[in-house]
Amino acid sequence: ATNKILIRVLERTVETARLAREMHNALWAYRTTIRTPTNATPAELVYGTE
Repeated sequence: ATNKILIRVLERTVETARLAREMHNALWAYRTTIRTPTNATPAELVYGTE
């Protein structure tokens, strides 16, 4: 599911030529967005910080 979400975000916001450069921003956004089931971000779960 994660890959599908990232691809969808990138397809909607970035032209193909800039895809590699913008991957960092897309990953940051995904990792810092709170998930409803856990009420935490993926980064919080992995690193234990906000």
